[in-house]
Amino acid sequence: MKVYITKYALTAGIIEREGGEISDSHCYTKDSFGKRDYYHGKDWHKSFEEAKKDAESRRDRKIVSIKKQLAKLEEMEF
Repeated sequence: MKVYITKYALTAGIIEREGGEISDSHCYTKDSFGKRDYYHGKDWHKSFEEAKKDAESRRDRKIVSIKKQLAKLEEMEF
């Protein structure tokens, strides 16, 4: 089964891997060395469309966070 990992979407993009579903909220993937990685919650998706929506949501939240940080820095006086 193909799974789409969005945990690292803001640094590595959406990662497509072969994996298996453990439960509705958990899955695992194997890398080229046979090592298993486990993901849970909204860090993985069954379809690319779901993964893309999640990645865009993560990006939007990060932009809001950076804007707040910038506003706070601009208000500082020394």
